[in-house]
Amino acid sequence: MARREQEAAEARIGLLGTLATAGIAAVAHEHEAGKQNLALASIASQLRSGAITGEAAAHEIDKWLERARATRRMFSHLLDEQTRDSTGRFLARVVAEDAATQVLPFARGIHISTTKVPEEMRLAFGGYAEWIALLQNVFLNAINATLDSPTRRIDVDAGSDSTGTWLRVQDTGSGVDLATAPTLFLPFERRQAISAERAALGLGGSGLGLTIVQMLASDLRANVAFEQPDPDYSTAFVVRW
Repeated sequence: MARREQEAAEARIGLLGTLATAGIAAVAHEHEAGKQNLALASIASQLRSGAITGEAAAHEIDKWLERARATRRMFSHLLDEQTRDSTGRFLARVVAEDAATQVLPFARGIHISTTKVPEEMRLAFGGYAEWIALLQNVFLNAINATLDSPTRRIDVDAGSDSTGTWLRVQDTGSGVDLATAPTLFLPFERRQAISAERAALGLGGSGLGLTIVQMLASDLRANVAFEQPDPDYSTAFVVRW
């Protein structure tokens, strides 16, 4: 009985984490939807005035439809029941690539590379939706920190050492003070002030992303922390199990 209750409690924690991540993503989605509505209104106005042809308007609408489909993919791991309930030891690179693809509409041209994750390496046992939610939060955090940087890179690598297996996300953003980094996992603690331009993107800034990451990692029996980055990077976020 106690074991069943513990398993039920862990399942609820994982679900809460994934739903909380979806809520954060929904704010960014709302900003994106607002832009799409304005664009469609502009296309309609130009069509009425004869400023553009029907073919040109159709081309513009096709572009916005693709953006809408890409944005919806952010929630794909929750919309499909089989994916949402899937558990196992998933291939790390595949899950990282899935998460990177899902946040692509909010990346503003920042490429997230996963090529340094060994193809056969597997994540700790857990839910696919939980791992996706964890990485979405980490990627959005890295994107947010990197948007204003002259060099904008986010790279994912992974490996094993004497402490176990790890997956690391490094970026060239604004950096983190490692001495105070643990406080960033507390609710409503922010990595840095968010500029008006980034706030207009609806990208993060709630102060809850890292709290959710830690909650999900705990449910997955993993540890998360900021560590010393490699040269040419300013931040390294590591998941260990």
